[in-house]
Amino acid sequence: MTNSSAALRGFTPLLIGMAMTIADVPMMAIAMPGIGADLALGTRTLALVAGAYPLVVAMLLLPAGRAGDRFGRRRVFLIGGALFLAGALLVAVAPGPLPLAGARMLQGAGA
Repeated sequence: MTNSSAALRGFTPLLIGMAMTIADVPMMAIAMPGIGADLALGTRTLALVAGAYPLVVAMLLLPAGRAGDRFGRRRVFLIGGALFLAGALLVAVAPGPLPLAGARMLQGAGA
């Protein structure tokens, strides 16, 4: 195996994780009308739910980098992916606005 193929193999999961994180905000924006109708949420509540994810991502971006330096980037990346996946599963079954916002925050922590 050459060095370039090994680097590509290690770089691919990083690109997939970054793409999931970046694509999550527009996907939520597309789903907002359906979520609002299903849960009978108003525009203000939907805005708060939508804002929970990017807010937590922005708040934890620097501490997550520091955690990667301290505990290992691979370990932090895998934990983040697990948190993101758990948050996505909880978003899918959220019965109301508070659990939905909490699940979005968990997704943001993983991102």
